[in-house]
Amino acid sequence: MGGKCNLTGRTNSAGIITIPLPEGVIASFIAEKDQIKVPKQGNVTIPSPRSTPATVPRQPKYIIIDVGSSSFSSSVNPTEKNARVVVLGDISGSMGEGNKMDILRRSFQEIFEKCLKNQWNVTLASWDTGIEWCTETWIQSSQTTSVTSWIQRQQPRGGNDMRNAIEDCMTRYPDATDVYVMCDGDISPFVASVEEQIGMEGGIEIWSNYRTRFPKTKFHFIALGADASIEPMEAMATTGGGMFTHAT
Repeated sequence: MGGKCNLTGRTNSAGIITIPLPEGVIASFIAEKDQIKVPKQGNVTIPSPRSTPATVPRQPKYIIIDVGSSSFSSSVNPTEKNARVVVLGDISGSMGEGNKMDILRRSFQEIFEKCLKNQWNVTLASWDTGIEWCTETWIQSSQTTSVTSWIQRQQPRGGNDMRNAIEDCMTRYPDATDVYVMCDGDISPFVASVEEQIGMEGGIEIWSNYRTRFPKTKFHFIALGADASIEPMEAMATTGGGMFTHAT
């Protein structure tokens, strides 16, 4: 307990390696090929098996190292061929700190372009206490210029209500296969689990309960910025059947 070790392995032909790991923290990732090394920033926490309720299947953790200049879109990999992707971006006041908005805009753009390239239905929205949709329906290939303009106009503003954003999303797009939520870790008014509700004031929503309303949709979470609060978003991605990514 408390020790450190180095792990080295070779990926398969698809560039994937699978390693069972004990409780702890993974740090300092590096992919190497043909003497070219590509580092990956951030830490990934492997929780104790006891911290996951028996009714919630443990999901694998994914660490993606992209050798291209774009890394944010690599977190978007729907399993369905005819995926229907909704991307929600946090523009609350706290997103004005550091380079969070730059990361958000770049993430919006790269994810949109990847969905278009793969012919997945896609739509974008930003939220604070309200929600602003880029288009009224799934984005068409002819709308690329207006989508880019919408992305560049996004600025941080008011408060934060993630529940309102997801509720509006699922009302408009009940057939969405994958919802990607990008924020800096403020998941208000959600708490990730029943245990976290203890001692908190009213007005909160337990994510693990709320998520059951949409069993056919996977909810993925992307933490924006080096100082993002990642633990709640990791837990929400696990319960949501999706992937967690930390974009720095």
